[in-house]
Amino acid sequence: MWDRPLCDGGLMSTPLRDAVQLWYLHEHDVDDVQAAAYLDLLTADEVERYHRFRCESAQRQFLLARGLLRSTLSRYVPVDPQAWRFATNGHGKPFVVAPQTYGLQFNVSHTRGMVCCAITQDRDVGVDVEWLDRRVNLGIADRYFAPSEVDQLRRAPQEEQQRVFLRFWTLKESYIKARGLGLAIPLSDFWFDLPENHPPSVTVAASQNDRSDRWQFFEQEFTSKHRLAVAVEESHGRFPEVMCHRAEVCI
Repeated sequence: MWDRPLCDGGLMSTPLRDAVQLWYLHEHDVDDVQAAAYLDLLTADEVERYHRFRCESAQRQFLLARGLLRSTLSRYVPVDPQAWRFATNGHGKPFVVAPQTYGLQFNVSHTRGMVCCAITQDRDVGVDVEWLDRRVNLGIADRYFAPSEVDQLRRAPQEEQQRVFLRFWTLKESYIKARGLGLAIPLSDFWFDLPENHPPSVTVAASQNDRSDRWQFFEQEFTSKHRLAVAVEESHGRFPEVMCHRAEVCI
């Protein structure tokens, strides 16, 4: 489901247990004045980290990702965006620690021109967005992907192989980010099937102690330059709807 652009601010009424709320922001939609409004939402530690970036594009992506995360969390619970506090697990996945957790789960991804934030409640979620014109080394698939994925990739027409690779890549990234284990999960220990006219499905090796059927995947090429994938965990035998919103920074 795709929604109209919404400005930051105002509580949303959609229960988070019933949906993954996916918010995305086009970098070119944010001018310097609006970016400064996001800077005001950051903690002192985050501002210090922001100023340590030497690459302007990386600095801006960090700012927009943190600002979007803070403002998005505050859409669903009455907490000032600057009041949120985060920690990371042993593999670097961030999570809410204060002022209350509210059962909130989130994941953030950014690439050239785009920042995305997925929010849900009491279930794991992962998101990855990639710029379609990035330089891709298809040899990565031969080295790290599962054999069935390499076969699907190599059977695609040559002009389509980069897009197929990025489908696999975003799906794999969304899964390992949802699990919160990073590259401690070998990329060949789970593999995707990409049937025509059907959603992708995953098979997880027994060594990972995970059920393949507890995950649902959503993917979308939502601009001519960006592809996104979301992995979300079932809860009580049910999967949530993925609802997409285009955010705007309002000042």
